[in-house]
Amino acid sequence: MSMTFESPWVKEVIKYARKYKMVVIPCYMRREGDKLFNSAVVFGPDGKVLGIYDKTHLAPGEEKNLEWGQNVEPIATPFGKLGIFTCWDVYFPELTRVYQLKGADILLWTTMAHGEYSREIYSTILPSRCYITGLPMGVSTYAIDDHLVKRTVMNSMVMDSCGQVVAGGNHMANCLVRGTVDLDEKAPVPKDWPLPPGMTFPGVLRAHLRPELYGAITERPAAKK
Repeated sequence: MSMTFESPWVKEVIKYARKYKMVVIPCYMRREGDKLFNSAVVFGPDGKVLGIYDKTHLAPGEEKNLEWGQNVEPIATPFGKLGIFTCWDVYFPELTRVYQLKGADILLWTTMAHGEYSREIYSTILPSRCYITGLPMGVSTYAIDDHLVKRTVMNSMVMDSCGQVVAGGNHMANCLVRGTVDLDEKAPVPKDWPLPPGMTFPGVLRAHLRPELYGAITERPAAKK
């Protein structure tokens, strides 16, 4: 089911954003003219749209119905800049690195994927993204009843910049998660490293980037014959 900003469900979301003076980020199939996008729409405390992230990496088969997102810019909110990615995007680490370089304060991953192997993969991928970029992450996910019975479920959670889970985690149930993170906290470097005091691990990694070696990343792979 696709929706526009005039759809009743979207209007209800906007109403709650205004009522509770909070930022609300629903993810839904957004219709724009004759095009469909898998979008995370950021509504501000006044109900206005602060930004939209359209899924940039479509899972196999999704391109038959959905448009590819073209924008990877952090979205400014009253509590910091968000770097949003959706579902299949998680397998492309370039996204979170780009968000870090563009000044994001918080990562947000929204998904409904709950394959049998998902828990093990996500428990490895997600903490490393936080630790390497120095950014905390919110994970927003849900499972319909059928998923709860048939699949291994990872519920929503909040991770700090070191990749530690501060709220939520792996439970066989849907739940509401609330957690607090310090946006100024970054993983430190070991004290015996010969570096100036105050250096952080993400800061060291950023200083040692070698973009002149990464050109292959920007080249589109040749189609397989």
